[in-house]
Formats: sequence, C-alpha cells, structure tokens
Amino acid sequence: MTNTGDNSNTGDKEKEAPVNTNGGNTASNSSGEPFSGYNDLLLPFVLRFLLLSVAMLLRCLVYVDAYFILSTLILYTFSTATRSSQIANVMLKGP
Repeated sequence: MTNTGDNSNTGDKEKEAPVNTNGGNTASNSSGEPFSGYNDLLLPFVLRFLLLSVAMLLRCLVYVDAYFILSTLILYTFSTATRSSQIANVMLKGP
C-alpha cells in the first residue's frame, strides 16, 4: 500500500482519534455565534428598560406649577359632570 499523505486508510486497525482543535468545546456549531439564544432572552428586558427610561425622562421634563394643576383639575371637572362639585370643593380647600 502506498501512503498518499491523506491518512484516510492506512490499513491499520487502530485509527487515530480526531484532534479536537476548538479548545475542548464539543458543542455543535449550528448557530454560528455563541449565545445566540441569550440575546433573544435579553431583548425584552432591554426594550422595557429603554421604554421606562424614556418615560421617566419625559416625566421629569413636565414642569408642575399652579397653572398646570388648575388646568388639569378644570379639565377633569368638565370631563366628569357628576363629580364637578366634589372637585370644586377640593380646589377651594387646598392642601
């Protein structure tokens, strides 16, 4: 038998074990990137964090003063005709 250099079949019954060159990781490489499922798990939490951050930023940008409070109460008074007297009493009493 001639040896062509590819060692595919040397006629020996003992075959060499395949050499593991990926650092001992025997997992399949079907995904192409490590932790691809990990990104899918974190995506909803990252989006929720960004949404809450924007909401808190907008909440901090609203300036609350007397005009804002009175206009909100007047708007609420006109939207609820049945409870308008209760809201007027709250506005007159104050804190």
